[in-house]
Amino acid sequence: MKLKFLSVLFLLSIMSCKDKVDNPEVLTDQEVKSNHLSIALDLLIKEDDSLQIFYSEDLTPNYNDLQSVWSVVKGSDVNQTVSFDLPSDVYPTHLRLDFGVNKNQKEIKVNAFKMTYGDKSFETKDTLFFQFFEPVNQIDWDRKNAVAKIVTPAGEKHDPSFYPRDTFKEELKKLLK
Repeated sequence: MKLKFLSVLFLLSIMSCKDKVDNPEVLTDQEVKSNHLSIALDLLIKEDDSLQIFYSEDLTPNYNDLQSVWSVVKGSDVNQTVSFDLPSDVYPTHLRLDFGVNKNQKEIKVNAFKMTYGDKSFETKDTLFFQFFEPVNQIDWDRKNAVAKIVTPAGEKHDPSFYPRDTFKEELKKLLK
């Protein structure tokens, strides 16, 4: 009797495994790419460096390393695009741009800033960047040429950064709707 019961149970388990279907919730690569916020900065950055974007989702400008994305940059004498891809489950209310960890970096020219989410995007170019981001730490902003001149006083931790202005937060909100 036990043998018959185990045989029937075994057959049922094999048949139920055979009937499994693919999970319809699995997303394609294209769908995953369009379901997150991408940020691209067109910069002239002459020294090797690592740039970081911090984000918060709680309507406050509270930033921490767990809510950030890094991008390694190879220094060059020509413009280049520095890209950041936030995780797909992140809907930020604030972004902070940190312009590198290399203390030898003297200036970074900002040519453009672009955010893309799905089929929507927001872009600002060179001198208009200042309307959306405010230099906060260790950056003297040259508004005429859209150049972040990095100045780290002796004895201070190197931390040049830009905080979002209210105009940027509104654009971010529109993009993620």
